[in-house]
Amino acid sequence: MTLQHWQYAFPFLLLFLVMLGACAAPPPTQNAAAIMAGDETAGEKLFNQTQQIAGVPTCSTCHATTSDAANIVGPSLSGIAARAANRSPDQSAEEYLRTSIISPNNYIVEGYMAGVMVQTYGMALTPKQIDDLIAYMLTLE
Repeated sequence: MTLQHWQYAFPFLLLFLVMLGACAAPPPTQNAAAIMAGDETAGEKLFNQTQQIAGVPTCSTCHATTSDAANIVGPSLSGIAARAANRSPDQSAEEYLRTSIISPNNYIVEGYMAGVMVQTYGMALTPKQIDDLIAYMLTLE
């Protein structure tokens, strides 16, 4: 094709590319993207590691994951996947867990006090680490 032919073909090519882009699937919602991004195996490893993360304790320092374990500092997370879906009527289980990690005083479990859970996990953990923890906690039934 000569340059003169491209001059006439370019507008049609551009229109084709724009139309092709319009047919693409819509991007996933923020929650769906967060769920897809989480790796439950990495989340379990992060949850149970003994070394602090950016100066804050890991989850297993304060939370058990089995119903027969004694509560440590915070409530047991056994069954959290089902409970999280019903904790806050305007949030999905994933949103509730994310909020509980980033802003733990937004919902305090009965029998526990505000301010006990570390308030800086949102800064100490990467978004990927939070996604991984949520993916793991959603397996705790």
